[in-house]
Amino acid sequence: MPAPVSSHPVDRFIWSVPVYLPSLQPNLCDAAISELEMRLHVKLPESYLDILRQQNGGSTRWYHPESPSREIWGIGPHIPHIGGENRWYEATYPDIWRPKDFHKLIPFDGDGNWHICFDYRQNEEPCVTYIDLETMEDRLVAQSFSNFLSELVPDKEEFVGLIGISSDIDINEAKTRLNQLFASKAKEGQGIDDLGYPTYFWPHIAGISPNRVPRSFVRSDDPRFSELNNLLQGEALRYPEFPDVNVLVKLTSDIAADKFLIAAQSVGFIMRRLSL
Repeated sequence: MPAPVSSHPVDRFIWSVPVYLPSLQPNLCDAAISELEMRLHVKLPESYLDILRQQNGGSTRWYHPESPSREIWGIGPHIPHIGGENRWYEATYPDIWRPKDFHKLIPFDGDGNWHICFDYRQNEEPCVTYIDLETMEDRLVAQSFSNFLSELVPDKEEFVGLIGISSDIDINEAKTRLNQLFASKAKEGQGIDDLGYPTYFWPHIAGISPNRVPRSFVRSDDPRFSELNNLLQGEALRYPEFPDVNVLVKLTSDIAADKFLIAAQSVGFIMRRLSL
């Protein structure tokens, strides 16, 4: 029987909502930690284990300015996971560049060409290092994993032209009213299969999406769909800092957002600019 995914609450500051279920590992247990640490000959940072006890792997809401990372892999059997075999391609590509003492680097995110790693080359308490196998880059990202977490920041572009609608309406009612305001019909954007929630947009004008969304999702063509589809039921906020916001409106610029705030008064929205 496949191991179930983690069912703990999502950390409101670290983990992205909705959770993409194929990236989630089973509930973390001491036995899994001990087995991995023994196999890797390391002591994993307690700050890393703390967030995995809340959610065992997945996408992060924010990013580190010195890193391309937007995921933190969990501990478990499903790819991607920390401690995977042949992570440095010794057998597959024996002649490619690898950093010094690469066996002491434990990736927790990466795409195969680059890795964000727990770096045990200097101390038992690892720093966080960025490794690029193509450009042969080897550089420090953070002095520790706890520092790495504390240095995560929102993407400024995410808040350019972002408005929250607090009126007691859902995304479908907002779409109907905005169709009237823009004198055109909204087009469907990326939807439930790709994001876990519906989106709509008016080309070169605006897009809308819900703030309260299903807590998790899995794509319908995923090989594990039947296993995962009914897990992590319920709803969660993509932006828990704004619990009163029901619908998010994304304009092309801050200037466009200011104009929208004035024009949209005619369709009865209660709204404001959003920023962190």
